[in-house]
Amino acid sequence: MNASTLVENPVLPPVDTHALEEFSRVLAGSSTHAHLRGADGSEVEIPNEIYDVLLNVVKALSDGQAITVAPVNVRLTTQEAADYLGMSRPSVVKLLEDGYIPYEQSGTGRHRKVKLSDLIDFQAQTRIERRTQLEGMVADADASGLYDEPTPADYLDVVAKIRKNRNK
Repeated sequence: MNASTLVENPVLPPVDTHALEEFSRVLAGSSTHAHLRGADGSEVEIPNEIYDVLLNVVKALSDGQAITVAPVNVRLTTQEAADYLGMSRPSVVKLLEDGYIPYEQSGTGRHRKVKLSDLIDFQAQTRIERRTQLEGMVADADASGLYDEPTPADYLDVVAKIRKNRNK
């Protein structure tokens, strides 16, 4: 199975969630490390990293979300990148051309490929920038007194102004 197949074939939540609920219960209720039993009866302990991935997969599927498992170094088309970011392909192409997201382009071809890890980094940076901007807006609003508690007199002033404007 190649990396592209992993990205192109999301796993949808099951229609019958009984088996998923049972699997989730067993994973979450384990006080010791979980083990995997092979078809031949041999057992191996599931490493913590894989166990954590399984918990996240089960949680997402239980919440009705489709999931995709892909290595972070997989290269995506601009359409796959757009789908991942939840935006249009032309918007992603603009971000690429403006240098916000690195990409690779084959010699004479016009097809661009984007690393999943670069998309993850872009999302994280965008999230930080949005949070910083929002915190600045909240600080400005607070400094302007927009969060001050209005008094009954403030309400009466507003009502009086509305009535005055109606009578004009």
